Amino acid sequence: MKSLKLFLERFAVQIDLNEALIDVVGKKYFLLNDTLKDLAARILKKYHYAGVPLGESKNDFFLPSLQLLFMIAEKAVNKIFVNDKTAWLFICGRDILKEGITRVEGSPKKGDYTLILNKHGECLGFGVVKQLPQEAEKGVVVKNILDLGDFLRREQKQNRKKPKNSKSSSKKV
Repeated sequence: MKSLKLFLERFAVQIDLNEALIDVVGKKYFLLNDTLKDLAARILKKYHYAGVPLGESKNDFFLPSLQLLFMIAEKAVNKIFVNDKTAWLFICGRDILKEGITRVEGSPKKGDYTLILNKHGECLGFGVVKQLPQEAEKGVVVKNILDLGDFLRREQKQNRKKPKNSKSSSKKV
């Protein structure tokens, strides 16, 4: 629970998460309702997925789920809005450059986490500030940590790793 709280603090956001309804399975955090919490305690014991995934701890780093980012988007202090081209590049895994930034909310400092939003205010993911947007002349302003396209890229990598079924060809005689 500590890593989740520290992550939320990095965004200076206060959201009411009922700790009694948060279940930790291995290193993964899930937000359950009363029924699921009871079911998980009595019957499931261990499960892979239930309720709303909040994220997971990896080597003292909390990697949030996109659902958690969507939950904190309205209340987060630091937000960077980007144009359409930059939004597309960001969800393809690219970092944010100064020319793609249309608006900054809050006062992000170097090393701060910031949410990345499109022109409609939809959360695309988050990154870490490498240069202050107002001072940057060129180079990366925000390094991409997690974006909407991450899931698809992971699926594509897994599909590449799977061995292809090699059928031996047999000739009819």
